[in-house]
Amino acid sequence: THTHTHARTHTTGDRDRTTWKTHDHVLFNKPRGCITAQWSNKHQTVVEFLQKTPYFKPRLRPVGRLDLDTTGLLLFTTDGELLHRLTHPDWHVSKRYHVETMHPVTENMIASLRQGVELKDPRSGRLRLAAASDLQRISDTRVVRTHCR
Repeated sequence: THTHTHARTHTTGDRDRTTWKTHDHVLFNKPRGCITAQWSNKHQTVVEFLQKTPYFKPRLRPVGRLDLDTTGLLLFTTDGELLHRLTHPDWHVSKRYHVETMHPVTENMIASLRQGVELKDPRSGRLRLAAASDLQRISDTRVVRTHCR
């Protein structure tokens, strides 16, 4: 966990006013089987994990999401501006996904993924094409994707 303080200066009329804000940041190693959500009736959430630690703050929000069966490092912050700058597509922040598979990944599989596969959106039920043109095979069972919106 990390806490930092920063200043912002606002000019109103002929006066400058400086305000100080303190923000908390927590790095969380998300385990498989919990979801990136504030609450859920079906699954344990990352917030429930954090609430059991001394690092929990009520205003902590996850920066991004990891799926139910995905493990990995997840950043939490109380800094709304930082959260916005890291997650909003206008800021073009790239993300790197490391995938390890149970079976070898062939060049044909990589070529298919680069062309795109149809995925059903669980919310809308619509099919969409997901292409991974930036996929790199780094071993028989490891693939890396760097994604920038």
